[in-house]
Amino acid sequence: MTEGEETRCLAIYECSTGKISFGNSPPYPPFSMIEGEKHTGFDIEVGEALGAALGVKVDWQYSQFEQLQPSLDSGRIDAILSGSSDLPERHDVAWYVDYIANGPAFIAPADTADSKGWTKNTDLCGAAVSREFNSTQYDEYLDAFSKDKCVGAGLPAIKMVDAAESSANFLNMRTGRAVAAVEPIINAAYRAKILEPGAFKVVGEPFVETRTAIQVPKADAALKDALAAAMKAIIADGTYTKILEKYGLTDAAVTEVTVNLEPVS
Repeated sequence: MTEGEETRCLAIYECSTGKISFGNSPPYPPFSMIEGEKHTGFDIEVGEALGAALGVKVDWQYSQFEQLQPSLDSGRIDAILSGSSDLPERHDVAWYVDYIANGPAFIAPADTADSKGWTKNTDLCGAAVSREFNSTQYDEYLDAFSKDKCVGAGLPAIKMVDAAESSANFLNMRTGRAVAAVEPIINAAYRAKILEPGAFKVVGEPFVETRTAIQVPKADAALKDALAAAMKAIIADGTYTKILEKYGLTDAAVTEVTVNLEPVS
């Protein structure tokens, strides 16, 4: 099968041979994890389910996150399935097939949250909160939250503690530099419920609603349409729900398929 034939096969959504190549960057629990020599996680299981719905084999290409975009631009991979955020400012350069709801949320050591009686987002006003700096948009979300919901309501501003990556957020909490952190609700809920149950607690609700999506090159509308159709199929047959349940993510389910945040007919 030639490359052109493979693309047409994906586009008509009814082939029994061929493959799709997804780029992924582990570890990023619960999206992508490594257990021994095996790759697993929510992204991996969703990707395999989409491949099955399309009737194609999934070829996983693992790399550092910053290498995913060059791999997509060069054609080494067909799409990025690695916890990417669907942001309006990115819509001119790529398609984003949304596959789970997400958003920034506060997470704190359970004993700290309980002793301070934290139950809602604004309880963190005035606290030292760790956030990834210049690597995600979550630092901007936290800045806006502090200005609007804390200072704007007459409460003290959040004290920002910088972190280079997600793991540094938890290091900051464990070493006392911060009493809480901002993480994607999916990652926070997974850590609190499954990875370290009882050790951490999610405080309040996500304060911005976002979507996590599969990134597809803007020139490949056929693949975008095929993946949207496959998402509809795995939602309809219950496969999507089973994967969500396995990772404790049922609260983050999407019930309708959207691309670039717009419903797909």
